[in-house]
Amino acid sequence: MLFVGKVKQGISVEEQMKDNKYYSYYLEAYTAIFKEFIGPYSIETVAEDGTKSFTDKYRYQSIFTNC
Repeated sequence: MLFVGKVKQGISVEEQMKDNKYYSYYLEAYTAIFKEFIGPYSIETVAEDGTKSFTDKYRYQSIFTNC
């Protein structure tokens, strides 16, 4: 079975990668690079009546804007 299929069945990424000795290295490296560009964030919005609230969103921000 393919990796994504196992994830859909509830088998975690960590469980699938337990025998991969480089997994923790790559996870740390890619997290350090991309944590500001991919993932959840909150944004403050102001309604017409002046009330402020926070809205949770998920983002994928492209690094390469000139491509």
